[in-house]
Amino acid sequence: YNQVFNQVDVLLTPTLPIVPPNIGQREVTINGNMESVRSALLRLTAPTNFTGNPSLSLPVSLSKDGLPMGLQLISKHGMEARIYQFAYMLEQHFHFAK
Repeated sequence: YNQVFNQVDVLLTPTLPIVPPNIGQREVTINGNMESVRSALLRLTAPTNFTGNPSLSLPVSLSKDGLPMGLQLISKHGMEARIYQFAYMLEQHFHFAK
């Protein structure tokens, strides 16, 4: 997982592969496949929980239904300041949802 940081400083991914589900919703369809909401919600954020890489979710937009969508920033161990700096730069140059 850390090998990517030999090539890049910060990895950008969506925070979630879906918009926030309804309370109590147990399944969601992604690309025509039904799966558990829990699995979908953890797919992109769980890896850093296991590897210990610093990560930050930055709200960037609202869905057509007004639900928040985010961008996840990930970096190598010990580089938390780099993520904060990168997030600050993104906030200054783009008009993200507030």
